[in-house]
Amino acid sequence: MNFDVSKRTIVIAAAVAVVVAVAGGGWYFFGKSRAPVARAPAARTVVAVAVKKEVFSDPLEAIGTLNASESVSITAKTQGIIRTIDFDDGSTVKQGEQIAAIDAGEQDAQLNVELANLEQQKKELARTMGLVKDQHVSQ
Repeated sequence: MNFDVSKRTIVIAAAVAVVVAVAGGGWYFFGKSRAPVARAPAARTVVAVAVKKEVFSDPLEAIGTLNASESVSITAKTQGIIRTIDFDDGSTVKQGEQIAAIDAGEQDAQLNVELANLEQQKKELARTMGLVKDQHVSQ
């Protein structure tokens, strides 16, 4: 398009006028209508509460592994069912002190069987010794 200088000037002037009009309208609508109005300060409500001491905690959940700084491994020399535990958690125990009692029912039964076997073996030995003495069996 081929404009001469006078038409170009009119177009630029019209564009500037439109921009100024839009800017002025925006300032009037957004700026002036939201401008603070001088008013008396509004009354404010203040809530006061007496201070009291209170313990609180925020629970924290985590996944991990804990290792005790001190520990004890307790092993039994015999097998059985524990009847009583003779110490309290966290108490000090002296060396050689009884800390638990095991139900000895199974051990007592096994001891009785072995004692009966011992008696049988003693009788067998006495009979064999008598046969050796009479020379009915070889030494």
